[in-house]
Amino acid sequence: MNEVAAAVADDRPMAVTCSRDATVLMFTDGLVEHPDHPIDERLVALADLAAAHAHQSLDDLVRTLADHHSSDGHDDMAVLAIRTPTKDRPDRLP
Repeated sequence: MNEVAAAVADDRPMAVTCSRDATVLMFTDGLVEHPDHPIDERLVALADLAAAHAHQSLDDLVRTLADHHSSDGHDDMAVLAIRTPTKDRPDRLP
């Protein structure tokens, strides 16, 4: 089961604890901001999209999120995804 949690960070340092095989997404507001839609609505839509595609490789997940972004296209966009290791996939790069 994929679990999705959201947090909004400001300029202060932030720490989170993640379980094994967790995917952490960091992104700029350009991925979700749209003048015709409330930001909370867009964040929920992003979380739903990310959860539906969480099984993908990180590269494919980031591409999916960027290709289906809900913004109006007038802002820059950056997306970073990391995944914590599992017992089957220890700390190693593919």
